[in-house]
Amino acid sequence: MALIPQWVSILYLIGSSLTAMGGLCIIISFLIFPEFRSFRHQLILSLAISDFTNGFTGSISGGHVANRIPLSKGFWCTVNGYTEQFSVQATDLNILFIAIATYLSVAQPIKWKNNDTWMQRYRYLVFAFIWLFSNSTALIALLTVGYAPVTGNWCWLPPDPEYLRYVLTHAWRFIVIVAIITLYILITIKLKRMAKQVHLVQHDMKNSSDHEKHNSSQTSSSQANLYSKSRSYKRLQAAMRKLYYYPIAFTLLWMPGILTRLSEAFGPTITVFVYMQASTQYVGFTNFILYGWSENLASAIVNRFFKQKPKHRYTDASI
Repeated sequence: MALIPQWVSILYLIGSSLTAMGGLCIIISFLIFPEFRSFRHQLILSLAISDFTNGFTGSISGGHVANRIPLSKGFWCTVNGYTEQFSVQATDLNILFIAIATYLSVAQPIKWKNNDTWMQRYRYLVFAFIWLFSNSTALIALLTVGYAPVTGNWCWLPPDPEYLRYVLTHAWRFIVIVAIITLYILITIKLKRMAKQVHLVQHDMKNSSDHEKHNSSQTSSSQANLYSKSRSYKRLQAAMRKLYYYPIAFTLLWMPGILTRLSEAFGPTITVFVYMQASTQYVGFTNFILYGWSENLASAIVNRFFKQKPKHRYTDASI
């Protein structure tokens, strides 16, 4: 397998390194901050473990390629390829189940708050499925075709037979992409309905407060309720804006890699796709930004290191 240009390999390496660091930061925050151990945080931790694993092994192979040392088939290539396969598959499934969990938290808020949705009741089966399924696809590949250097800076499934990459990886990724887009559309619809309801309540509260100006205590109470509803409305608006980022980022970052493998399967490899494929190495770091980092985590860091008392415990209902 021919080496990619050094400047491209450096882009690959930077992405892998950032992914590993982002995943490690989430893992450390889970260990340090007990308030971030709700079910949703456990899903994010599972995602961080898969991202860290993928970024770490990608950084090792990427360091070799960046130093102009070609990868060769053998034991270490097999270890790298197996790790790449199961960690990437686990990342896809973790993102899917985070999307499902987000939908359940919006569609069944009372059950979600009480840890009574099916995902929360059977959480261990969810995690077992994610990691057993991911390792099973990696094991099938190992026992059938093995692993070899591929276009990029890692080892993975060889291009022949062509169908195996789609059976074990790409077909599932297409399913995940369609599923998360569908789920986030449904979530957006539900949040818009909630936002409309909150906005109507806010409007009613404002009209009510105008009629209660003669009573100072009633006015104070109305203003407090109005302020609370206004904050809820703003949080819903912010949540809806952020929801657009998840499926868009996941799809855009993976598309160059999918196009590269398609060009390898059905014709000559298109060089520009190989260069653009570096974006796939930034998936894990993007996950850290979109899923791992939040205002609550920032507040927890400030509270811990500046000795401030936390205002409240962060639960599934407050994230």
